[in-house]
Amino acid sequence: MSRLGHDRVDLLKMDIEGSEYSVINDIIESKVKMGHILVELHHRMIGSGDIQSTVKAVAQLRGAGYLLYDISPRGLEFAFVHRSILRE
Repeated sequence: MSRLGHDRVDLLKMDIEGSEYSVINDIIESKVKMGHILVELHHRMIGSGDIQSTVKAVAQLRGAGYLLYDISPRGLEFAFVHRSILRE
């Protein structure tokens, strides 16, 4: 990003089979600006997380300024937008 002069990621799509929970922590800690985050949360996948992991991940993202704007009919795919891009 720095080599190309980018200061944010416009869209991040994650389907990483259970690793999304730790990556969400890393995203929040890194302070890298993301416009949209689309993520499949694997709370139904044995060994990758449970519903509490998903509740925590959603709360973390909301606490970092992301607004949840869609959940797929299956209840696994979540779409977030950062409130800062709504003001642009």
